[in-house]
Amino acid sequence: MTTRSGPVRHIAVLGGGTAGWLSAAYLSNIFGSKTTQQLRITLVESEDIGTVGVGEATIPSLRTTLRQIGADERDFLVACNCSFKLGIKFVDWHHPPGTVANNSFMNPFGILPFANDVEAASYWLKRRREGNLAPFKEDFTESFAVHPALCDAFKAPKGPNTPNYDRVAAYAYHMDAKLFGRFLRDMAMQRGVERIVDRMVEVEQDEEGYIERLKLESGQEIEADLYLDCSGFRSLLLDKTLGEPFHSFRESLLCDRAVAISKPWPAAPTKLPPYTQATAMKAGWTWSIPLYTRFAHGYVYSSNHTTPEEAERELRQFMGDEEGANPALHIKMRTGRHERLWVKNCIAMGLAGGFIEPLESTGIYIVEAGLRELSHYFPDRSCKPSLQERYNAHMARVYDSTRDFIVYHYCMTAREDTAFWRDNKYGLKRSEELERNLALWRHKVPTHLDFPPEVFSINHYTFLMAGHDSWPEGDWPKAQLIDDEAGLYAFEQIGKLRDKLLRELPDHYELLSALHAGQRFGTPTSAPAAALRKAS
Repeated sequence: MTTRSGPVRHIAVLGGGTAGWLSAAYLSNIFGSKTTQQLRITLVESEDIGTVGVGEATIPSLRTTLRQIGADERDFLVACNCSFKLGIKFVDWHHPPGTVANNSFMNPFGILPFANDVEAASYWLKRRREGNLAPFKEDFTESFAVHPALCDAFKAPKGPNTPNYDRVAAYAYHMDAKLFGRFLRDMAMQRGVERIVDRMVEVEQDEEGYIERLKLESGQEIEADLYLDCSGFRSLLLDKTLGEPFHSFRESLLCDRAVAISKPWPAAPTKLPPYTQATAMKAGWTWSIPLYTRFAHGYVYSSNHTTPEEAERELRQFMGDEEGANPALHIKMRTGRHERLWVKNCIAMGLAGGFIEPLESTGIYIVEAGLRELSHYFPDRSCKPSLQERYNAHMARVYDSTRDFIVYHYCMTAREDTAFWRDNKYGLKRSEELERNLALWRHKVPTHLDFPPEVFSINHYTFLMAGHDSWPEGDWPKAQLIDDEAGLYAFEQIGKLRDKLLRELPDHYELLSALHAGQRFGTPTSAPAAALRKAS
């Protein structure tokens, strides 16, 4: 019987792309550099297997991760064709297109204010139900968030003198996923991560089922103490080798296909949107992600409600590419997660462990979450069951709470104009946790006590509740008892901050252009644009 004791000294990562190279960069930063060699990391990837990555949107957690691995923000923004993201604009999600005057809403980044320990929605709803909403705005999100106004004005979330990763307004990024993988690869290899370009053809296991070595097409063999499966949807180690059961989310999330098309800007954009747009379609929804040099579009759809050919035609019509000038990438998606992501001495990261449609830009976040959990529960060579159990429980909660949040987008819709939207409104399977919350929120707005400590919480649900106009029913006892004064004060302070940021923050495209011209954050600007000088 193989003796498994002692510290982990060698990690093998199977697969590159964002999941593989982010894992390598993250772990090499924590456990040693090229000079200290506390931990050897080998990454195996095949040049002929392309990444699924297209234009990709993220959430603010990536700023923390990039800072932690030591990436320079300006270098990242320029190398990965990035733009800033202040939130998501949802179009045609609540009503069919053309049926109401304003059929869009924002889910912005940022935190909703509390006043006297009362959530902002309480004050706003009380005034609306009294028929005396003024001076609050008719739109709840515009009343208590600065981001919608910044998006409408095409503002950047920081100025040229704001240091790396610091913010004036909460933000994330849009980026080219393939370029991001290369950026992380270069960073990891500078720290001593070994890259092997080859194809894995066989996995050898010991008598207990632990992975002993990877055999490559060239004849080379890789022996490691811990293996990270970053092989994408193929899941070559966790699924194909270890046979870990897969829990499908198909009954909860109908979309299982996507088609992606990118379109270069015809000229330098005068106004670059600092947000992702998600537009509801006949059988799904499209993403519109503005990168610095191109516009990335994709249609996420249900194969039970349309065909790949019709989905591509609908997407090209939406983006004004009916003649097919730009190539399309078709992607099959398996939504769900494996029962366990850590089995024996193998841990799956990214698509190899599971997938949830990218409506709220959670793909990279789930890799980040997996790496943070691994750093907390890092094993020795025996990979003790207690560490695996806690890791797997935490990661299951990440996937399941994210799934519930995406389901919430669909089940609150008033749309019944196509079979896809009717099936979403009436036929989706909802988890017990989501059903409990939906029942609770008929009588109160969400609070932080309603959620596990994961990525989506009160702010995200409340902004969506506002967008779907799905507030608690009838009289709300708490709203009848609170005093307006504290809520009005919070509203006034947000208004003052909004006005200040609109005056001082630079134009989104102008700031990115200054960075591409060599400007770095936290240094005096030499860019000629008046907006940049003013923001400094």
